Amino acid sequence: KAEIQNADQEGDTKLVERLERITAEMEQDTSRLNKIASRFSQIGSTPELRMSDLGDVIVETADYLKRRLPSDVRFEYVPGPAASIPANKELLGWAFENLFKNAADAIEGRSGGGIVVATKVREEAEWVDVTVKDNGKGMSPNATKQVFIPGYSTKKRGWGLGLSFVKRIIEDYHKGRISIEDSILGKGTTFLISLPTRPPEA
Repeated sequence: KAEIQNADQEGDTKLVERLERITAEMEQDTSRLNKIASRFSQIGSTPELRMSDLGDVIVETADYLKRRLPSDVRFEYVPGPAASIPANKELLGWAFENLFKNAADAIEGRSGGGIVVATKVREEAEWVDVTVKDNGKGMSPNATKQVFIPGYSTKKRGWGLGLSFVKRIIEDYHKGRISIEDSILGKGTTFLISLPTRPPEA
């Protein structure tokens, strides 16, 4: 009887731990939905930029997505020197989220598939570069020319607006630049994002 009771208690403990984990994730998802609603309300308006740690934005976005990406997708962050930039953290986080998801989709369960995000400060600390590199299926030269055009997509589902929104967030709202640094069919793609470290002049 004691053994059965101990087993029941152990089962109850595991159930409680599982419910607590699920509740925590639900709370995080609710918070995420609130942020998404806030992001949409800012599209078309002039978002407020505040000096923020770029590494924090990347890590927070990556931590959220890691638990939702396929288990065989490896994620690595290679931080450069700490960089503070003028940013709207919600919109910038959304931009990185789209880039990370696209990279994961491009990997499509390939063995050894991974995403590497790296940062580097340059030009007398006036700019910080972020590279998002995957070893997925890559893109044709024609696709790289169209990937930021609204409506363009290689996926069966979706509106093809993700990367056009990313471009708008990076270039229009944060006065940065985004481009495809490199893409080779069958080998992968590298996006390059450059963000200024100084607030835009009034």
